[in-house]
Amino acid sequence: MVLRDPGVAWALWDAADALGDHEAAGRALAAFTTLADRYDEDFHLFGHTPGDLLGLCHGAAGVLAVADALDRHARLRARLLDRLPDALAGPWPGGLLTGAPGALSALLTAGGAPRDWLPCLGLRRRGSLG
Repeated sequence: MVLRDPGVAWALWDAADALGDHEAAGRALAAFTTLADRYDEDFHLFGHTPGDLLGLCHGAAGVLAVADALDRHARLRARLLDRLPDALAGPWPGGLLTGAPGALSALLTAGGAPRDWLPCLGLRRRGSLG
């Protein structure tokens, strides 16, 4: 799959993730990785105004936001899901910070589970800004 718009890769990954379709999510992530590896500002950023070239819709800011979201969510989640079965099969401590319960809790929370446990890590559920 060849993409010009990173937002399409995000939409495909997000839909696949919501549906639990790991194969489709992997294809969307691979498409974005190909796009990122071959990214060319002269080709991918088009238009004449600062909004066109730098804006959130289809400019550099939008590309940055999508890349950040995919990196934070898709790649880390995929890495965790790939490595978790082998890790769970071996000896792994039961503590929250370095053990399986913490890894599983983070995975569930990233998937939409309640965030009520995060303050024990110093992570606020919601800040004063939103």
